[in-house]
Amino acid sequence: MANELIVVPSQYCVSCRKHLTRKSLECNGCAGVLNATYCSLMCLADDELRHQNECDLIASDIKAKAVVLNFKSCEEFNNDVYSVGLDSINCVEVQRSHRSISHRTDFCLLQTYSELMERQPESCSRPQISFGSATSVVVTWFPPINISYTSYKVFVQYPEHPWTQVMECHTNCCIVSDLKNSNQVQFRIEAGRSISKPSLPFCVGFADSSATLVLEHELPRNDFAKEEIDFFKTLYAPSLVQEYLDKIPMNHEIEDDTCLSPVEVIRQNHAHCIEAAMLAACILSMNGFPPYIMDLKSCEGDYDHCITPFQIRGFWGCISKSNHSSLRYRNPVYETLRELVMSYFDEYMDGGGRRTLRSYSKPLNLEIMFGPSWYKVRGDVFHVAGLVDDVKHYNILPDEMIVLRDADAMVMHTTVRQLEWPTPENFDQHQILRNVNK
Repeated sequence: MANELIVVPSQYCVSCRKHLTRKSLECNGCAGVLNATYCSLMCLADDELRHQNECDLIASDIKAKAVVLNFKSCEEFNNDVYSVGLDSINCVEVQRSHRSISHRTDFCLLQTYSELMERQPESCSRPQISFGSATSVVVTWFPPINISYTSYKVFVQYPEHPWTQVMECHTNCCIVSDLKNSNQVQFRIEAGRSISKPSLPFCVGFADSSATLVLEHELPRNDFAKEEIDFFKTLYAPSLVQEYLDKIPMNHEIEDDTCLSPVEVIRQNHAHCIEAAMLAACILSMNGFPPYIMDLKSCEGDYDHCITPFQIRGFWGCISKSNHSSLRYRNPVYETLRELVMSYFDEYMDGGGRRTLRSYSKPLNLEIMFGPSWYKVRGDVFHVAGLVDDVKHYNILPDEMIVLRDADAMVMHTTVRQLEWPTPENFDQHQILRNVNK
C-alpha cells in the first residue's frame, strides 16, 4: 500500500466514507485496476489488511485482473433479455419486485414504496409471483393493515376462464402446483370478505425469469427504478435490509446454476445466498456502508455460503440469506471476523448433518473491485463469484484436528430439514438433490 498523497477525482473514502474533494491516498498496487482511495493514513491503516487481499489477488492472477478490467470497460456486460414473445406487439419482461418488509406501524419511511403495492387497509396487497418449476409458482402477498387473518384463499385465473380457488393457506406465501406449462395465469387473494387486486400476468414454466407483462418504458433496462432506489435508502440499518431479504423467495436454480446481479434479483424476484449477499451489499452502499461480500468455504460435498459483513462502532455483524434458520443474520457484537465466522460453525451442516465449514475469506469491497456501477449488470455475474472464491481464505482448523460430531436426530429435525422455502412438489430427483444442502 502506498502512503503518499495524490490528487484523485471527487469520491468517497473506502474506509470511513467521507467525501473526497481534493487529496487522498491511493493504493499503488492496484492503481488503474481497483478503486481503493482513502482520506487519511489512519483510514488506510484501518483498511490495509482487508484491501491487501484484493491487491494480492489482482497482482497474482492475470485472469482476475483481466476480468476486473473487462468488467469496467464494458457498458453492458450481459444483454440477454429475459423475455419470450407472446405476440407480434407485446413481449414478456421480468417483473419488478414490490415486496416490502413486514408491516410495523413505525415504518413510516416505507410509505412511498408500499403505495406501489396498491393495497387497501382491509385487503391484501397485489400478489407477487415467482418461478417455482415447470408447472408450479411461488405466490406471496402482503397481509391487510392492522387486521389479522388465520387463513387466506388463493384464486387463479387462466385467460378467458373464470376465477377458481386452488387452495387455502395460513401464511402469506404458498406454492401453487399442477399449473399448465406455458400458460399465462393471474392470482388474487381473498381475506375475509375482501379480495386483493389481481397479480400481473405470469407465464408458467419459464425457469429463472419470473416473467410478467411489463412495458419496457416503465423500468430502466440496466438499473433500478427511482422508486426502488428511494425505497432502498429507507433501509438505513442492516437489520432492515435483512428483513427485506427474508421476504424474497428462494432461488431454487431449477435448470442450472445462477449468479444473478442485484438488479436481476429484483427483476426476477428470487435469490440464493450470494445473490442476496450482493443485493444486501448494494443496498448498504446506498446507506453509507462499504459494499462488502465474504465467502464461507465448506469441505467437498457441501455448498459454500456468502454473507454481507458490516461494522457498527467497531463490531462486526453480517446479513445472510439462507433457506435454513441457522445461517442467517448476525448482530454486530463480534470483535473480529473470525469470531463472526465461528458463530456459524456448529450450525453449518450439509443435508446429512455433517459440520462442513472449513475456511473464510476477508471481506471484498465490490465497488473497489468492479467500480460504482457493478450492480447494474443484467443476468448472471459468475465472474464476481469466481473472484470471491479465488481470494485468499483462512483455515478455521488444521485437517488433522477435524474430529467432529455430526448432528443428532433432534438437530436434524429442527435445523437441517427445516426449510422456509420448500422444494416444489413436482421436482424430479435430480432437482431435489441440487437443493438438499441449500
